Amino acid sequence: MNKFWKILISILALLVITEGMSYVLYYMKYREAIKIQWQNGNKFFFTYGMPKEFSPDDIVYNWHNRVFKKNGGKKPFAVVGCSFAEGSCLEDKQTFGYKVSDMTNRTCYQRGVTATGLPYVYYQIKNKLIPQDSEYVVYVFIYDHLFRLNQDFLGYWSDRFNLRYEVKNGDIQQVVHKHPLLFSLYSTRLVREKLSDFDDEKEMQDFVTFKPLLAQTMVEFKKNYPNSKFVFLEYPSGYNDFFVLPPKIIDFIKEQGCIYINANDLTGKDLGEPEYKVEGEGLHPNEKAWDELTPKFVEKVGI
Repeated sequence: MNKFWKILISILALLVITEGMSYVLYYMKYREAIKIQWQNGNKFFFTYGMPKEFSPDDIVYNWHNRVFKKNGGKKPFAVVGCSFAEGSCLEDKQTFGYKVSDMTNRTCYQRGVTATGLPYVYYQIKNKLIPQDSEYVVYVFIYDHLFRLNQDFLGYWSDRFNLRYEVKNGDIQQVVHKHPLLFSLYSTRLVREKLSDFDDEKEMQDFVTFKPLLAQTMVEFKKNYPNSKFVFLEYPSGYNDFFVLPPKIIDFIKEQGCIYINANDLTGKDLGEPEYKVEGEGLHPNEKAWDELTPKFVEKVGI
């Protein structure tokens, strides 16, 4: 065997070993989350394959769309955001959208999608995916949405690319993955996640993507939903006061024409505490949390 083939085989062996170690490290990184998934009946494994590009027709983005119908004569409203808005781990009647609908006698369009954030809200509004008869569009924001602005995949468990936007030459442009095959490797995922930590730090300090994306979201909202109101509901990701939006960003949100509401301030409760989380899962709001928030939210907004 000549020298060339020996070098080539050595390089390939090193790449295989690196990828195998990366697979194990990726599993170890998310082992607690995987354990919870299994306990909830979602028995999945990390697999290999070409990642799928974002598509609004993907079942992931519409499987949990719901309409809570009411005939009270009032205009409908919509709830958008991530799994908090979607009502993960809850029955329909336990969710925020349903409770507001029931209390106000308004039809609710439930349009939250697990693992998404502001980019998908922007996409929904720009492409009029939210019914235009909605008098209110309520965006349930959690601090983790800032990190999702730099997240390559929809989630650690997903084989779908996350919908992302970046600012180029002053314009909001969708991120296109030029070499998707590389992202099928767990070594690439680990490196990209580590690099995104630096982007997350910058986002937390300067809100470099959040601010222009929210501003453009409101431009599209005022154009496509001229008779509607946009409610920005900040909900706690957990019980850590560090992960809250600073006053300067809250002022910016209001300047864009949003109705800003902080769920903790409104209720006088720390809704990030374990008693307000789904038992055994510890992440998503339980029914008690929405029972605390709903009447005060309805009164505050006048919905």
